[in-house]
Amino acid sequence: MQAKKSKVLHVTSSLKIGGAERILHRLVQDQRFEHVVFYFHEGPFAKRIADRGVKGVKIEGLVCRYDPIFFWRLLMAIRKEDPDVIHALLWAANFAARICGRLLRKPVVTAYHNNVTQDGFVRSFLDRLTAVLSFEHIAVSEQVAESVRARASLLPASRITVITNGIA
Repeated sequence: MQAKKSKVLHVTSSLKIGGAERILHRLVQDQRFEHVVFYFHEGPFAKRIADRGVKGVKIEGLVCRYDPIFFWRLLMAIRKEDPDVIHALLWAANFAARICGRLLRKPVVTAYHNNVTQDGFVRSFLDRLTAVLSFEHIAVSEQVAESVRARASLLPASRITVITNGIA
């Protein structure tokens, strides 16, 4: 009898064209896990991921993208999927997944693909406020990790791991 695969829920802000989207596309090819992808912005990677046989779900608000109904729908969709872990990438997904993960008692792994010093005041404030809700933080380079450490000074350095882009 085959053991049940761990379910990874990938929550991303975008499936448009970019480096984070390419990395996600590679990650969902790992047959050791069951993958589901939630996304907020449609793009070409939605089809590419679906072509891999991976379930993709677009999460939308009622009036606008990040209204209260959006957060309710995201929370209920995560609850329904019941993942073993939530992998969040790109800023809005990181923020939303941390809150939902805490409410549902699911571990969240946050991925950083860019230097966070480029974020504005509101993003920086919200990220600092919710960073401790992630189980682990992954940065794609030492420079990105340093920017995260500088912004989230209360976050122990041991909770930030560097996995260099291009390494499986």
